[in-house]
Parts: sequence; structure tokens; C-alpha cells
Amino acid sequence: SVKSSTELWRVIEKIENTNEGSILVLNSAGIPLGTIDRTKIGCFVFYNFSIVGSVFCLLESVLCVLLFLERS
Repeated sequence: SVKSSTELWRVIEKIENTNEGSILVLNSAGIPLGTIDRTKIGCFVFYNFSIVGSVFCLLESVLCVLLFLERS
């Protein structure tokens, strides 16, 4: 797990060193805020640096929801 104040590059390093490709994010009190994974970091980078990236992330999110619904 990482704290929400952890620098992005440290979070990326930690994710890359996990087998699951995702980690738990904790607030300053140690309460879980959620998880972050390679996809979310990729979307963050694309979103902040290009319009094309934000469209890609939107499509990827829709695909994830559709796959989840298909499994349910």
C-alpha cells in the first residue's frame, strides 16, 4: 500500500514491483481510499498530456464496465 501523498513516480515503481499490478491507497490516517493500477496511471498521464489520451481512457473505462456486466 501507499499513502495518498506519495509521489507518482514512487507509486509507479511500487506497482511495477507487484504481481497484481495494483496497490491500495491509504489516507494520512491509514484508512483505505481505493486502489490504483497500471491502467489508472496510464489514463492519468494520457489525460494530463493529450485530448486523445482522455478519449482512450474513456473508451477503456466503458470496456471495463461492459466486461464486468458480462461476468455478472
